[in-house]
Amino acid sequence: MGGITEAKRVVALASAFNTPVIPHGSSVYSYHLQIAFQNCPMAEYINLSKDGDQIVPYFGGLFLDEPLPKGGRILLDSDKAGFGVTLRKDGLMRPFVRSQEEVDCQFKRNAEYLDSFSYDREVKPIYPF
Repeated sequence: MGGITEAKRVVALASAFNTPVIPHGSSVYSYHLQIAFQNCPMAEYINLSKDGDQIVPYFGGLFLDEPLPKGGRILLDSDKAGFGVTLRKDGLMRPFVRSQEEVDCQFKRNAEYLDSFSYDREVKPIYPF
């Protein structure tokens, strides 16, 4: 399954049949889903420490403030937007270098692709519930 929208659909369907769901550990991405639905009774935390004897961030040092379990619970800061984590920007780099010409070419391709859609027709979203 991919994405939070698809996960919400699965959890909503399971809820209709009074079936609990425990998403496979994906840290902050699962925690918000689990807090939002009553049929997600717990969160899976995958311990990635070398010897399994420490609580370490799931994403290593990627986030400045990744929530970690304390006393068997995860607390999320409701005042933070999105998934509530801050990307650590120092040390980030592209996996490969692109020239300005390549960047411009990709930008043009993306714009042409988006322009190929007709926005004249009414689009109705599909909701699972």
